Amino acid sequence: MYAVGYDIANSSRRTRIRSVLRQATPLWQKSFFVLDQSRHDALALWRELLPHLDEDHDGLALVAIASPRPRHGLSVTAAPAGSGIFLFG
Repeated sequence: MYAVGYDIANSSRRTRIRSVLRQATPLWQKSFFVLDQSRHDALALWRELLPHLDEDHDGLALVAIASPRPRHGLSVTAAPAGSGIFLFG
């Protein structure tokens, strides 16, 4: 499971990134998305997003997270530091 967040000031670039991410997952809120995907699929999505970014002005983060899959409610626990954090921008 992965979390993706972005900080993109340009409206057209932000719209492209948001569109791709919304197609990838129903779990999102504003500029934060949760991907219930394999590492391979999450990295493929990451590579798909990179060409739409301006490295001088945009930020994009893909972070591996662990989900204990509780019986009731939603709970997400951060993975140990340094275990799969990719930053751009």
